[in-house]
Amino acid sequence: NNCIELTTQQIVAENWISEFMQEKNERPTIITSRIINNTSATIVTDSVYATLDREMAKTGQIRVIQSTPGQRLLNPIELSQAPNIDFVLSVAIQPNAENKKLADFELSLWNSKSTTPLLTKKNTIE
Repeated sequence: NNCIELTTQQIVAENWISEFMQEKNERPTIITSRIINNTSATIVTDSVYATLDREMAKTGQIRVIQSTPGQRLLNPIELSQAPNIDFVLSVAIQPNAENKKLADFELSLWNSKSTTPLLTKKNTIE
């Protein structure tokens, strides 16, 4: 959970929020898409979604929309096309390259104008 919080804080610390607010004069709306787990570990996805939403909402600078089970099946590019969605957060949990006993928690930020993430932050889950 600390890793999720840390990675979310790193995403939020980047300048995409202030850039959006300068351009649009409003807070960006964000939603979390699917969680891809490429490890053998069992992940309680509802807990991951709740932590992500809580950490993003804590900033007061982002409108957080809770994703529905149907929206969680969409890839971030599809979900970014939805009305009233400015940004999409996607999650990937991967085996750590250097130590297979560890895993990396990776968040990527997307918008409708891009087919690749605007930014990605990754931390190793202890």
